[in-house]
This record gives sequence, structure tokens and C-alpha cells, in this order.
Amino acid sequence: MVVDSATTENTDNSWEIEGEEVDPKVLGASIFISIFVALLVGLGFSELGGAAFFMMVSLVGVTIYLNRRTTNWKRTIGTGLYIVAAWLILAPIMFYIGVAGQSGNQFAAVGAVLGMVIYGFIGLLLAIVVGGLGYFINKRVDA
Repeated sequence: MVVDSATTENTDNSWEIEGEEVDPKVLGASIFISIFVALLVGLGFSELGGAAFFMMVSLVGVTIYLNRRTTNWKRTIGTGLYIVAAWLILAPIMFYIGVAGQSGNQFAAVGAVLGMVIYGFIGLLLAIVVGGLGYFINKRVDA
């Protein structure tokens, strides 16, 4: 987002950037959630390479997506938890794919595959809890 030189603060606690109104609470919640997503993306790509690049892309992308697609800060957190839940599953799997691919002997590769299964399952359990929490937050916003 490029801040226009005519950025003004309105009386309803929102800013106008390029003709769009930006709620500071939604923006703050978007940044908060995107930091967690960026950390999970960094974990996933740490053994594959390019972790810093993909962390920055996810930080900016998730912030922009949540800021533009959600209406209030509670919905931003609920929707953001869906994204966090997806990366809770993907991050350990991607991490151990890199470990298995770079291991020099067969025992390390087997250990990496076992780690992928074990930590992938733990990530799945955490993703169910985090996704369910996001669902109930979004459901309360609708009520």
C-alpha cells in the first residue's frame, strides 16, 4: 500500500489511503496475525531455502489480504486464525522434507520422515484447535 500525500485522519478513527478507509484496529490485527504466519512460513522454508524472502512475502501478503477482506478486527483475527491453522500443518511437513532431502545417510532420512509424520500430526491437532477457535470467533461476529 502506498500512502497518498493527502492522507487524512477522519473523526471515526479510520485513515484514508488511496481512496480506501483503513481501520487502525483491523490493520493492527492484520499485522499481529501475519507475524505468526511469517514465523511459521520461515520454519517451513528454513531447510528448503529462501526463508527470509518467503517470510517477507507472507508478512506483507497476509497483512494486505486481511486488511482488505475483513470488516472488523474480530473478523480479522478469526479469518487470520484459518491461515495460521493451514501453516501449522504445512510448516513441519515442509521443514522435514528439506531435512530428508539434505540428509547424507539413510538413517537420517528415515528419522526425518518419522519427524514429518509425528510433527505433522501434532501440527494437524493444533490446526484443528486454532481453526475451531477462528470459526467460533467468526460465528460470534455474525451473531
